[in-house]
Amino acid sequence: MGLIYSFTQASAALNANTSDFITMAAGATRSHVVREYTMAGLGTASAANEVGFYRNTLGTVATASFVPHNAGASAAAARTAAAPGQTTTLGVKYHSFGLNANGALFRWVAGPGMGIETSGALQNCIRGVTGTSSATGMVIIEEF
Repeated sequence: MGLIYSFTQASAALNANTSDFITMAAGATRSHVVREYTMAGLGTASAANEVGFYRNTLGTVATASFVPHNAGASAAAARTAAAPGQTTTLGVKYHSFGLNANGALFRWVAGPGMGIETSGALQNCIRGVTGTSSATGMVIIEEF
């Protein structure tokens, strides 16, 4: 069993097919499995947004990235890099879901053996497909 980390994106606007809401790149010699992700709308009026979870390529994950959180205070730092606002080339779309800006919550939890695995410096991202409402999100990974 690997170490569990979470990455959290504070309130930010979804950029419809412009840049990633959250990008995660596995370390060159590591892999991780996405175990869960959650998105919540933070608008004050109802507005429809579509969000997608993708495999992506050709992205550079910024050095000013999310700080990975681990439940074990003595655990090693994550090798997976994650950052907001990256411009990447989208590949396979794993999931697509609607998110209402006015407080909707969407949660995806992988069933046993059904996590999204990424290895060898490959990347995944969450990106707005349509709509530009404010949202917040969190991704939980298990790193190996």
